[in-house]
Amino acid sequence: MLFQWNISELTTPARTARLRCLERHIRRASDGRYKIQDYLEWLDADLLPIPSRQTLHDDVAFYAAVCDDIDYGNGDKWLRLNPAADRDAVRWFMGAGWETLPVRPRLSSSVARCLLLAQQEHREVQLLYAKLEQLSQGISQAETWRVIPHHVAPGLDSAYMGMWLHSGRLATFNLARIIGRVAQTGEGSERYAPAQEAASQPYHVHCADPAILTQLRTQYQGLEAHGPHRLYTVTDPSTQHFLEEMLQGWTWRTTQRRDAYPPAPLSWTLLQSEEDES
Repeated sequence: MLFQWNISELTTPARTARLRCLERHIRRASDGRYKIQDYLEWLDADLLPIPSRQTLHDDVAFYAAVCDDIDYGNGDKWLRLNPAADRDAVRWFMGAGWETLPVRPRLSSSVARCLLLAQQEHREVQLLYAKLEQLSQGISQAETWRVIPHHVAPGLDSAYMGMWLHSGRLATFNLARIIGRVAQTGEGSERYAPAQEAASQPYHVHCADPAILTQLRTQYQGLEAHGPHRLYTVTDPSTQHFLEEMLQGWTWRTTQRRDAYPPAPLSWTLLQSEEDES
């Protein structure tokens, strides 16, 4: 997603340094438009050598070619961010197969890049976030949040990120529920309480049929046998919901008839202490 994560063999070290500078500035918000003069001033502020105007134009054209959310060229002298572009975000968070689906989460590549840069630099962003029941009501019902993106979280149906709140709590946000603009506030993590990383805990999957557990272990790594009717792994509460959704989906696809919906043969338990294992 971020250019600075990938050093292209098609660029020189000098161009790579310049484009990293460009990215750090334009990705501070999910929208905006910029001129070549802005790019020149950023290079000067970062004490990087300034090439010819044509080279600067070529730099921006190259960056636009590798990012789906940049509009540049065709006689227009502005570099514009396009928050409606979603290809790169869908591909990066969900996988290439999602690109061709007729129904997919409403993601924005420019929003995702803004959040990922803020995560890397530990910078605070402001965004509008809607609860599920508020989505149809638009911006008027969305809540304003100031958070620091902390980590990418797993998800089956959308892109998720763990956000660091002022209190130190980590909350999982669905990126498809972010409405409108995202932008850095200019603040860092100095005023934030230390992030409260959730401790990992034992997690058991139960089934009366050992053959089903064998099938599950064959398809997924990270599960260990714990007797004939249990599998064992370790997870933290922030990923527990994702793990249970994955198990529910697997159960439905592999063990249930399409014309019936009997109780799932699998159950699971997040153990709270070592004593719970006995």
